[in-house]
Amino acid sequence: MRKKEEFENYLVKDSNTSLSRERDNDGNSLTHLAALHGNVSLLRFLIENQEIELEARNRHEQTPLFFAILSGSLEVVRLFLEVGASFDVADAVS
Repeated sequence: MRKKEEFENYLVKDSNTSLSRERDNDGNSLTHLAALHGNVSLLRFLIENQEIELEARNRHEQTPLFFAILSGSLEVVRLFLEVGASFDVADAVS
């Protein structure tokens, strides 16, 4: 089995940890960080295999879609809109 498949199997079947619930010190989830870095394949994996919160907000009230827009990745923005993310992306400042 390839390493990627082993990792995916672990995340989906063998792990009791929901990656979508883990947060960094700024309150960013893995979904936030994948969006910020334009990682479409990771986002698709999370959407298909994890219960992610599309509207999750970090401590600055920023959503993953907000980060997708910051990243400049049109593909990531489209993906979020296709799966039903709200376009309400204002943060604590705006």
